[in-house]
Amino acid sequence: MLRKVALGVGLVVMVAAVGGNAFAQGIGNSCNASVTKAVGKKMACLLGLYAQAQKKAAPVNSTKLAQCMSKFSAACAKAQSKGTCDTAHADCAGKESAADSDAAALSPGGAFLN
Repeated sequence: MLRKVALGVGLVVMVAAVGGNAFAQGIGNSCNASVTKAVGKKMACLLGLYAQAQKKAAPVNSTKLAQCMSKFSAACAKAQSKGTCDTAHADCAGKESAADSDAAALSPGGAFLN
């Protein structure tokens, strides 16, 4: 249940952060779609870990947190290897930073972050 709530909230935050026009501009671009999907998966992973930590009143599992990070990096690099990303999706580091800060904002005061 907590995971579904976290995923829903994460999706809303991601859509708000990216904005509706960015989606319209990237229609038909598989690179943009792959980067957006990677951001969504990373946020889902992070929010799932935060929800587990909150439920257990424990710190976030640092091993699983590192796995979230590496999976995003690999997925974004793979998407960019197609070479067709527009400028809004070409910056993996920027997208990762935005996903991290948006997900952390949903953790109560960052209380469960290492």
